[in-house]
Amino acid sequence: MTRVLGMAPAVVGLVVGLMAIAAGVSQARTTDAPGSAATAADRAMPCAKEDRSRPATNQPVTVDSDQLERFGKESLAIFTGSVVARQHTSVLYAERMEVYLDEKGDRIVRTVSTGNVRILTRDCRTGSAHRAEYHEVDQRVVLSGNARVWDADNVVSGESIVIYLAEDRSVVQGGGQERVKAIFYPRDDTTPVAVGLVAAAVGATQPQPRAPGAVGPAAPGPVDKATPRARDDRNQPVTVDSDKMERFGKESLVIFTGNVVARQNSSVQYADRMEVYLDEKGDRILRTVSTGNVRIITRDCRTGTARRAEYFELDQRVVLTGNARVWQEDNVVSGESVVIYLSQDRSVVQGGGQERVKAIFYPRDDKKDGVKDATAVAKKPPAQCAN
Repeated sequence: MTRVLGMAPAVVGLVVGLMAIAAGVSQARTTDAPGSAATAADRAMPCAKEDRSRPATNQPVTVDSDQLERFGKESLAIFTGSVVARQHTSVLYAERMEVYLDEKGDRIVRTVSTGNVRILTRDCRTGSAHRAEYHEVDQRVVLSGNARVWDADNVVSGESIVIYLAEDRSVVQGGGQERVKAIFYPRDDTTPVAVGLVAAAVGATQPQPRAPGAVGPAAPGPVDKATPRARDDRNQPVTVDSDKMERFGKESLVIFTGNVVARQNSSVQYADRMEVYLDEKGDRILRTVSTGNVRIITRDCRTGTARRAEYFELDQRVVLTGNARVWQEDNVVSGESVVIYLSQDRSVVQGGGQERVKAIFYPRDDKKDGVKDATAVAKKPPAQCAN
């Protein structure tokens, strides 16, 4: 009995670790992963109504399995066969759980869970992997093999997820052909992660209707937030692919590195690195910083490039710096920096050093046959952007 109860730190470590990384993903709403079918028992877990008067770490731990083997000389206990470890309303499922103890047999050194590992936390966050390890010495949790953590429709996945409990830090790593993928759905009261720059690029370059027979590109105009297109863009999920993702809980910071690709609807942003700064609660974006070969392609085939791109949520400001360029087809505007004030529908292009502001506009040929041809051109469906 002593050794079974001694599993409490291990189970708590795994559960708290999962909660830590899930907290950096999104707000809890349900236990279901997108496209998955939860069991009746999972759905019945009282996530929203549980009694939190007693801390979870003080609750008893129960472990159900088909078999328990204890190896005294090896200081090892092995649970096999549909293992279910519960503490309060947090649950860990696995086919096999190995518990490594110290020499005295009363302290957990390491646990290894394998086979259809699934963890449900008390606030209904879920994680799954082929293998889950907990290391007591450095307070480290490792999920490996198609590791996934999700909350409602928001998902983070990779080959491995490493959670450093003492540091409130987690690292998601890709492997082989599997890249890190994060999917975020926007909330009504917040700006979704990584969407700022993409949405800004869309909002900054909406084309105004052209008068029949008019020559040259229309000036960018304001986005009507009441239009279906604007609403659709804001409600679409954001997916971020990268080689690696790191979350720093104490700093309220998430960093994507390695061929970062952020997509929302048909708009895309590319960068070598993307930093996402959150508020103290970790559920609202304050600022994003993208660096290294930054390129943004909007759904209407406008493109912007720069060495660095920043988005500031407070004043709805986007700043492209370092050989900043924005173009559509042959029409180009470039300078040292481009600053876009979204709420004001205003933008400033600034030169610097030996680089002056340059704008190139090409006349259109659609007026040569009169209004009829111009109307026909306007009705022609737009070409798909190459992104």
